[in-house]
Amino acid sequence: MHRRIERAMIVYAGVAGALGVIALAVGAHAPPGWLPPPRLDAWRQAALLQVLHAPALLAVAALSGRLHPTLGRLAQWGFALGLPLFCLPVYGWAATGWRAAARAAPLGGLTLIAAWSLLAVAGALGTGRAGPPDADGPQ
Repeated sequence: MHRRIERAMIVYAGVAGALGVIALAVGAHAPPGWLPPPRLDAWRQAALLQVLHAPALLAVAALSGRLHPTLGRLAQWGFALGLPLFCLPVYGWAATGWRAAARAAPLGGLTLIAAWSLLAVAGALGTGRAGPPDADGPQ
């Protein structure tokens, strides 16, 4: 993968992780009655999923030199797109109660499942290079 894209994904992973921790803190320290229990639970689940998937973005960027190039890139973009496609609709529904907002979440969930699956195949078909992406020269 191109170094510029890898750097952008690392920045994205850091921002997604930081925002996920903020969302977890909001859910954990919400005043009583801030949200009805089912919506507060959904908020917390989205925040947890966000915090768990931010490192996946980082890992795919860091391991890109060892992954099958095309499948690794697809996995990375799957995480990058799936994370907001899942979390933002859930946050929207949790915060507002607007059920239509949550209808997009399954698409994000399926995108994340596809990203994990692509990552597994990208690793299995990897390049076998042991170093960082540019260890064998410029890409």
